[in-house]
Amino acid sequence: MTIHDSALTITDLRKSYSGVPAVRGVDLNIEPGEFVTLLGPSGCGKTTLLRCVAGLERIDHGRIALGDRVLSDARTGQLIRPARRNVGMVFQNYALWPHMTVEQNVMYPLRMRGADRRTARTTARTTLDLVELSRFAARPVGNLSGGQQQRVALARAVVAHPDLMLFDEPLSNLDASLRESMRQYVIDAHRAAGCLSVYVTHDQSEALSLSDRIAVMFDGTVRQTGTPNEVYRRPADQRVARFLGFDNFLEGTVVTVDGDRAEVQLTGPVRLVATPTAPIVAGDAVQVGVRSNHFEIIPDDDAPADSNEWSGVVRRVRNAQSVVDLDVHCAGATLTVRVLDVARGDATVSRAEGDAIRVRVAPEFAVVLPSAEQSTADVPVTAGVERGA
Repeated sequence: MTIHDSALTITDLRKSYSGVPAVRGVDLNIEPGEFVTLLGPSGCGKTTLLRCVAGLERIDHGRIALGDRVLSDARTGQLIRPARRNVGMVFQNYALWPHMTVEQNVMYPLRMRGADRRTARTTARTTLDLVELSRFAARPVGNLSGGQQQRVALARAVVAHPDLMLFDEPLSNLDASLRESMRQYVIDAHRAAGCLSVYVTHDQSEALSLSDRIAVMFDGTVRQTGTPNEVYRRPADQRVARFLGFDNFLEGTVVTVDGDRAEVQLTGPVRLVATPTAPIVAGDAVQVGVRSNHFEIIPDDDAPADSNEWSGVVRRVRNAQSVVDLDVHCAGATLTVRVLDVARGDATVSRAEGDAIRVRVAPEFAVVLPSAEQSTADVPVTAGVERGA
């Protein structure tokens, strides 16, 4: 088995700075060829974890291995230096040599490994083709745009056939439209390297579009792992849900559970059929999370439904570009209901403050989460740990 065919195994990894924990007991297994994103807010420990994998930080506890090759082991004191880990790393600030040309920057890792100039140049030109920058090979990197510089950094990370690719928020310095177009270059670099990749970001859209699997981090722990669809549709707790765009949370009690559906009694007469994210039983206190854009406004002439429907009053209308947010008071709570396609100007988006309104949500878009007390407990949660689970 080659290193490229090996998994990255992180076991009970811990790292503190001046006694303050940055990473607290992380366990993570990344399969050969897999693209895994560490997703979380600033200060959650994701970059520290990445730097530990790169060998730029000495771990306080735990073990990091790539296949049978131990990269760091706090118990034995084993530590392979960063330069000997054969890691391709792409940084937020490009980290290019400003006095070199584009081609010289990409050649640099090969020259450091003893490749002759002719071989290094040929390989560098081929790699620059991957990021569509061959025509800029002789240009100083300082004369390139930010997006072009980051493409040079991608080429430099890939050129020496690394055993592991690491990305530390590589697109965060770019504007929004450029970030989207750069994602394909990141995927192309990952595929060209032929090894597993670990990507750090706080941008959920990046994580969802790039990843085979996502590990959501808070407070130095991994709260949930899963495919993009699993994490987006089935967050493990309220904290993960809020970070991933859920903005309505309703307290309730589980009445019945039947397979992948649960009936929850909310405030007053309202009952809601929703999808559990974890094992629950009748009588459990829970929260139901719903994204504002998953509500549907019901025409006045529709017959009332037995569940998943609210009647209320619009208390506030908030306009923002192509959407309208309605604050709807009903059943003792205020719901945020987001309506798209404002330009249509139909009755759906012309609701005014004080109007009566009916809204509903499909069971697959309402998720049953642990109660507030459980969701704030500092206990990592995983779902779909194995690829494709």
